[in-house]
Amino acid sequence: MKKNNVIYIFIMLVAIASLAIGSNTDIDFLRQDVEKIGIAGSPGPVCVFGDQAFAVITGAQRDVKLPVVAAARYGQGRIVAFGHNDYLGPSTLQQVDTLRFFKNCIQWTNKEKKCPVVGVFQNKMLTDYLTGQKIDARSVNLENLNSVDILVLSAGQVKAKNVKSFDAFVADGGGMIIAGLGWGWKQLNPGKSLRSDFPANQLLTAMGLIWADGMAHRTCGEGYLTKPFDENLLNASRSLKRLLGQENANFAGSDAKQISVTLALAIRSLPENDTIFLPKIAQAEKLWTGEIIPSPGKPLREQDVIERLLVSRQMQQIQKTEAEKLSAHPAAEFFPGSVPADAKRVKKTLEIDTTIPRWHSTGLYAAPGETIVVQVDPSVSAKNLNIRIGAHEDKIWQNDEWKRCPEVTRSVAISKPITVTANAFGGLIYIEVPNHCMLGTIKVGISGAVESPFYVHGKTDLGEWKQSVRNAPGPWAELATDKIIITVPSANIRMLDDPSKLMDIWDNILDACADLAAISRDRSSPERIVPDVQISGGYMHSGYPIMTHSDQYAKLVDRDHLLKGSWGLFHELGHNHQNHDLTFSGTVEVTVNLFTTYIYDTVCGISPEKGQLDLEKQRQKYDKYVSSGRDFNQWKTDPFLALVMYLQLQREFGWQAYKQVFAEYHSLSHSQRPKSDPEKRDQWMVRFSKTIGYNLGPFFDAWNVPVSENAKKQISHLPVWLPEEMQVKSTASMVK
Repeated sequence: MKKNNVIYIFIMLVAIASLAIGSNTDIDFLRQDVEKIGIAGSPGPVCVFGDQAFAVITGAQRDVKLPVVAAARYGQGRIVAFGHNDYLGPSTLQQVDTLRFFKNCIQWTNKEKKCPVVGVFQNKMLTDYLTGQKIDARSVNLENLNSVDILVLSAGQVKAKNVKSFDAFVADGGGMIIAGLGWGWKQLNPGKSLRSDFPANQLLTAMGLIWADGMAHRTCGEGYLTKPFDENLLNASRSLKRLLGQENANFAGSDAKQISVTLALAIRSLPENDTIFLPKIAQAEKLWTGEIIPSPGKPLREQDVIERLLVSRQMQQIQKTEAEKLSAHPAAEFFPGSVPADAKRVKKTLEIDTTIPRWHSTGLYAAPGETIVVQVDPSVSAKNLNIRIGAHEDKIWQNDEWKRCPEVTRSVAISKPITVTANAFGGLIYIEVPNHCMLGTIKVGISGAVESPFYVHGKTDLGEWKQSVRNAPGPWAELATDKIIITVPSANIRMLDDPSKLMDIWDNILDACADLAAISRDRSSPERIVPDVQISGGYMHSGYPIMTHSDQYAKLVDRDHLLKGSWGLFHELGHNHQNHDLTFSGTVEVTVNLFTTYIYDTVCGISPEKGQLDLEKQRQKYDKYVSSGRDFNQWKTDPFLALVMYLQLQREFGWQAYKQVFAEYHSLSHSQRPKSDPEKRDQWMVRFSKTIGYNLGPFFDAWNVPVSENAKKQISHLPVWLPEEMQVKSTASMVK
């Protein structure tokens, strides 16, 4: 069926309510005299999809907008939802225009009264703070809801048993201000569904709002600006209407990207029993014929909005489908790959040391769409362990194009002695262990899987590796030490004769990171590096696992390549070892490269004077900085320029000085740790100065890195130090 015909039929079949009358007026009222609101932790998005719902303030994810505050009319009442619980905290309300905005929310949710009674649900600190702001606030509980006009509560205070009471309160004319955090709830409730198991979402879904997974990043240094936006593009129902109203749905531009993200967020977030938005999507499923298979050779682009919409719906259905009814997704053949038709299914019993948290590799692979059976002792079930299928954790929903399906892994709770699970895309099998697990070593039986190449450093016999292990049929392989695990396509290790020499180098790299960070070489769990055909952002990114692109497949298992220096890989490992107490604004991409440079120096034998930023380049960068006026903003935005300052210290005082200072930061109590950028700069200068026995105040001044007079006074008794090249520049500057 041609796309234009599909769209025409959609328009005829899909009845979408008209825009909420006065929504722009509502937004203007809520944002009156508000330029920006503050930052509360890392807020998540509030998905907007109801006919009477609208975004109010937006955050960012890459170059699209996500609602961080949304509102809706519901029945006779009104509701405002925030994307983080801390917006109900006095410390956040005191930031920039947040209190002004909160007062606007109070007035908007109950416009009948000039001074409405605000009932605060079980939050005395907030009650006292609002009272101090001359707001008629009082504590309230379920028994006396009708004594207040507006109810203020956090999402965590909504329980399944009181959803109806809160719903009735708003529907009957009450106002509600509620704050929640989707990704935070998911972290605290592993294996549970945000869209169906979170009681607060059961409350908001009927109102056309829902807390979604992910983060809505700030739009200014202090938080979130109230810049104008087309709110129809942030409402899933209205976005769908706009999409289907196009004569040609294959259109480009920022609108297409925003619509695609808005629709995908709603599809991924809404429970299957939603009656507002999903029924409209269901019509699309019935009318579209043929397969949509994103692949590296034929990616889905941002202008392919209809196709991305339908793939998003497929992803939601896959996540909810019972394992026994799941089938292989056709895109699995392209990524992560299918297993050979004659691959033997095996049954294995593994020992898992639960004192080691995070993913435990099994050396087994689940074929796409095929069930595996996981068996544990009854005493182990329901202890927050999960069975994961797939190493490629990155979700690429917001990417400009999809070279694979946007979500290809699956993780389910081991809630019973026997768990049957599957993944439409297949993948390596892992046992996920939570932090502080007290189960000790447990036995886990897995059947129905295929063996994959799995080398364990110091345990796998090299003869067996060459004869059989590396030839196991699973399409992905892992090479593991107790410090790091490398995941690559099996094709890249089939000819690897001696993984022990390779993994010795990887262990040396990880030990170097630990040594510079002044932490133990013995790790609570190994780091992981996983390449993918597409990742969520950047060329590589840190985290667990560290993600990189497919051009690293061969390089990850090439000992010679590592010894020549691999700046990107070492850089991301550095991010996983950074200490944020000494990393101030402008240095996130700077202090990380101390680790990169240290690995080059100690493992690869490439000194800082001869490495990526050799001595001549360092001097050129400093000279240019001086001649252009020593602008600190320039220093903060040029990571290699700022790195010169750190390398000058290393060249004079060696790596040991860094190790001593880093160790000192580990011993700081909470009250001693810097709380702001100025405090971080001050402490870094003072602590380094005292470690080396020299006054670095003039050194920081020469670089024009701001530090306080009080900090300079603390080290004024020490002899001044400046590197030779800066002494010359300082003298020349004085002559001028």
